[in-house]
Amino acid sequence: MEETTKLTKRERETLFYVAKGYTNTKIAQIMFVSNHTIKQHILSAMRKLNAKNRANLAVIAVKKKYIEYEI
Repeated sequence: MEETTKLTKRERETLFYVAKGYTNTKIAQIMFVSNHTIKQHILSAMRKLNAKNRANLAVIAVKKKYIEYEI
C-alpha cells in the first residue's frame, strides 16, 4: 500500500464502524445514508487499501492509522 493513499472523511468514518463490527444497516442509520452508500464507501476503501475483506480492511485501517481504534 502506498502511504499517500487518501481515504475520504466518510470512508474513514465508515471504517471506524466496520472495525467496531457494525453491520452496513447499522452504519447507514448512524451516518444517515443508504445501505448502498455504505457499501460503496467500503468497496472504495477496500480498493484503495488493497483489502481482501471487511476484517482485513479494518486491520489495515487501524495498523496504518487511517482510523483510531482502541480495544
